[in-house]
Amino acid sequence: MRSLTDSTAVVVGMIVIGMWHSQALWTHQHKLGTWGVPDVCLLAHTPTGLKPLAIIEAGMSDSARSESKVSKAEQLYSYIGKLFELTQWQLPILGIELLDLGLAVKRVVVRGYSLSRGKHKASISRLIEHPLGAAADLVGLVAMLDRWTELSLGHLQSGTTTLSGEWTHFRKVTIANGSVWKEYDYRHCDADPSDWRRESQWSETEIPGAEVINITTQLQVLRYPFVPSSDRPTIAHLADVIEQLGRLHERGICHGDIRRWNMVLCDPTTIAQHDRVDEAAPSMTMTMTMTMATEESRSSTIVVKSHLIDFDMAGQAGARTYSPHYRTEALQDTQRHPEAQPSAPLQKAHDRHSMAWIMIGAIPPNASESLRWAWEALSERVRIGEPDVNEEAESDLDISALIANNELERLHSLVSIASAMRALAERHGPNVLLRWRQHTT
Repeated sequence: MRSLTDSTAVVVGMIVIGMWHSQALWTHQHKLGTWGVPDVCLLAHTPTGLKPLAIIEAGMSDSARSESKVSKAEQLYSYIGKLFELTQWQLPILGIELLDLGLAVKRVVVRGYSLSRGKHKASISRLIEHPLGAAADLVGLVAMLDRWTELSLGHLQSGTTTLSGEWTHFRKVTIANGSVWKEYDYRHCDADPSDWRRESQWSETEIPGAEVINITTQLQVLRYPFVPSSDRPTIAHLADVIEQLGRLHERGICHGDIRRWNMVLCDPTTIAQHDRVDEAAPSMTMTMTMTMATEESRSSTIVVKSHLIDFDMAGQAGARTYSPHYRTEALQDTQRHPEAQPSAPLQKAHDRHSMAWIMIGAIPPNASESLRWAWEALSERVRIGEPDVNEEAESDLDISALIANNELERLHSLVSIASAMRALAERHGPNVLLRWRQHTT
């Protein structure tokens, strides 16, 4: 593909891509109401008429323009700002500047415009600014716009006409191409930066293969390999999760949201791990394809055991607090400690209380009397054991002897309790856990 000398090839490419979507329409020099004629628009058919998904302005460098003319950025803000002010349209809009066309260097600038909460005006986030130096960059741009069309039309088809309101406080999770992608987006949040926020720090360190991609100071994306849960989880699987929680507690960190749905119970699995995105400012091609990672971008493997996920609430025991919106009632997959309340400090005992509730509900249905007794005893140790006792303090205990002599009340450490669970699995066989069996069937 030859390098571009004007906007014609871009316009043709956009129209071809737009033809893939029956509800989308690319237009050239389309008049927007009475306030302007952008170079290129991506429009969607809606019950109230054509609405914009993206607007493109193409031209020479701003520095080469006459001082009497406004910049492309100012033109885009004028167009999109008027759309938010004068039309009933609240989905985000992409504003794209194609600059320096006809010169040796070409540039693209992509900004996201969204409706500010409580205001009929646009807020702006700069997403990409990069030279258009190769055909791959143009292909990346077109692919990104095609994906943007799919996402926007999906919102329209599902009846979602707005992304405003409290949406920034909730998780946005996507599973694609073998990875889980989770956003931490506070760009449009009116809260003070010191207020409570979901954090990605402990997810990055505790979820196998996880990586946090810092896009802006207010926007992060967590990526980690997707590992499907076993349809027959066992005692040994749950023991791995309890050991992980014990190791976390030994560092003084609480999870804060112990639930069945926040556990991945699986056999040891070897999976491909993505290369890390270590550049401070990813290239345009990398940015365009970040959400469509391919097998070619994976170069290493890791072995994954059963583990916890969703560490958004996690933090230092006694220092980090629960969310002001922390749910304590009507939960099917956990029970909260009575003192685990919105804005209260996290405590290890809270995590252990929820884990014990999960264990009691998961007693294997075919458990022998001796296994049932031991399981109930270990569940009780998880609940009331001294949370600050670590594995080292119990290193001289003979766990097999404790099981044989019915002395499990001597255990406190979650890591030691996990070892006792594995010993039970060796004695009594795998024993598929009850609650998960019900959940998966």
